[in-house]
Amino acid sequence: MQWNVKLTEALIKQGFVQNVGLSASKAVNTPLDSNQKFTSKESDDVVSENTDERFEDREQYQRLIGKLLYLILTMLDNSFDVQTLSQFMQQPKRSHWEASLRIVKYIKKEPGMGVLMGSRKCNKITAYFDADWAS
Repeated sequence: MQWNVKLTEALIKQGFVQNVGLSASKAVNTPLDSNQKFTSKESDDVVSENTDERFEDREQYQRLIGKLLYLILTMLDNSFDVQTLSQFMQQPKRSHWEASLRIVKYIKKEPGMGVLMGSRKCNKITAYFDADWAS
């Protein structure tokens, strides 16, 4: 017996895009620009390069990254990008904010994308656990 289960969060993703205020914006084909380099404020201070201003609303950036971290459970292709941007939650810069909005625009393109799990022949569930964890 074969079966398939597809995990998507299409309604959550559509609501997320709307809540961020990007429902009227154009969707993009890639989550991040491959040539974009992200640096921290401390790194900019060391090399005396201040081309990117600080993003003032840190809590707004943290909320957006938190929601993206939740959504990558079913969008594995975004996991590296979101993890990279999550490193700048203490002192986000304008480029970090714009990159996170680009990921939201990418989510808008394919809200039905998700994880497809299926079986071929086996109807057996295999589970692993750490028996030493509670001791």
